[in-house]
Amino acid sequence: MPFVVIRLRSNPQVADEHCIQLSNPSTNTLSVYNSKTQQDFTFDMIATETTTQFSMFTSVVGSFMDTIEKGLTTSRYRMDHLVMGYGQSGSGKSYTIFGEKKEEGLLPRLIDKLNE
Repeated sequence: MPFVVIRLRSNPQVADEHCIQLSNPSTNTLSVYNSKTQQDFTFDMIATETTTQFSMFTSVVGSFMDTIEKGLTTSRYRMDHLVMGYGQSGSGKSYTIFGEKKEEGLLPRLIDKLNE
């Protein structure tokens, strides 16, 4: 079953700061507005600017880490997981996947976890 996460980052270049709004945090619903309409989208998790890299890792990779660890010791478990970053240039894909020296992203944390 897919686990879909969106990570939001504000953009001070955008004139209308209300074009995207977290409309219902309890249901992970995000509203996207244009001049005439509103569309609502629901995700498994919505990460904001305050979400740490550790929190992203435990939420995203932690959801299937058990399967990965069991799959390394037995062939009974399928290991068909995909973590993908998608978005506009400069939106934070590389930061989420790779991170920085002071706060590693998903991939370095996954490699460290697998090598424990």
